[in-house]
This record gives sequence, structure tokens and C-alpha cells, in this order.
Amino acid sequence: MVSPYVYPGLPSPDAKTRDVDSIISEVKKVFGQCNLASPNRPKHEERLIRHTCAYLISKHTSLTLRAIAQKVGRKNHGTVLNSIKRVEEYLEYDKNYKRLFDMIDITKT
Repeated sequence: MVSPYVYPGLPSPDAKTRDVDSIISEVKKVFGQCNLASPNRPKHEERLIRHTCAYLISKHTSLTLRAIAQKVGRKNHGTVLNSIKRVEEYLEYDKNYKRLFDMIDITKT
């Protein structure tokens, strides 16, 4: 019997979770292995990692903004919208960030 929640041609909910987890692990690999909210890491680095994760998850999955916010440990969708805006600004104006961003390999997801 086919599950009522799995439709042919669409990824399963587990596939989305794997995609999100692999995106987060790739970002951590480039920015340094850490928790998204580590007390030993400067706040601006934490923010940069969260922004990058939220941006990539929004671009490469079909999750809602609310679901993305929960995945990166934030309260609501507004923080994800802010993250997307910030990353777009970083990519445009910050060469060092762009270099790191380009090193993230999410083709494995």
C-alpha cells in the first residue's frame, strides 16, 4: 500500500531532512566545525553560519520559511528573510565571504 504522504515524483519528507542536514554539514565544513550556537564562537561568526545555512536551505529545498527557521534554531520566518537578504549583500560586497561561499559544495545533496 502506498503511503498517503508520499507522492510519485516528489521527494519524501526524509529526503528534505537529509538535504538540510547535508547543507548544514557542508557549511560547517567550510566555516569550521561548530554548533550553530556555540558559546566559544564569536557572535558574528555564528550569525554568518546561520545566515548561510538559511540561505542555502531556502534555495535548495522546498521547505517553508518557518521550517527553515526551526532548522537553524530561530523563532520565525522573518529571521530567514533577513538571512537571505544579508547573504545576498555579503555575496555582492564581501570578497572574502564570496570566496568561502564558493567553496561550499552542496552538489552531493
